[in-house]
Amino acid sequence: MRKNPIIIGVDETGRGALAGPLVVCAAAFHPDTAPVTATYRGLRRDKELLVSDSKSYSNPKHREVLDREIRKSVASIAVVERSAKQIDAHLMFVVYPATLRLAIARVMEQLVHQGYSDMANDYVVKLDGDIRCPGVPCPVHSIPGGDKTVWQISAASVVAKVYRDKRMREMHDLYPEWDFDKHKGYPTPKHKELLEAFDATPIHRRTFRPVAEAQGMPPGFEV
Repeated sequence: MRKNPIIIGVDETGRGALAGPLVVCAAAFHPDTAPVTATYRGLRRDKELLVSDSKSYSNPKHREVLDREIRKSVASIAVVERSAKQIDAHLMFVVYPATLRLAIARVMEQLVHQGYSDMANDYVVKLDGDIRCPGVPCPVHSIPGGDKTVWQISAASVVAKVYRDKRMREMHDLYPEWDFDKHKGYPTPKHKELLEAFDATPIHRRTFRPVAEAQGMPPGFEV
């Protein structure tokens, strides 16, 4: 293991949503890269943004500014999404680890082209949460709450969130009556009301119990 390996931060968004994609981001940073910061130029005053505080930013424009700075700082980055149809076909507990591995593999492939070919010693993967990710050819550290304590994971979280929010705004344009631009597919009271009023869309996860029950279908395997 190198003394200062490349750190690959990995995080997801959308795992608990009832509609829309699961999105996983893997973001690799050289060991000497400083934690990402950004300045949001507001109308009244500027706001200094820290990637490690990203969970506290409710303004989506703040995350978008950070996203741009993160993308300037990475050694490589990969964003992978899996659709509701794919989740329903294979179930989240299968899809999620496979998507993590794919995002990590894509980042490593990019890094190999940069000359970092010793995967076992050149890289360390840091994941948010408590999840095993077998098959990754380097050390993997699963860190509960890592999106708040490890800035490389926080950076991956920001990129995943900005990407998925954009995708859900696109879904809102297709299905405006569902308010996907507001609840982003998560099980809010309003979203559950809409499930009772309308037929589920093609981007709803029909194996998730709230969708199945609201649509009068047999409950699936997801919560």
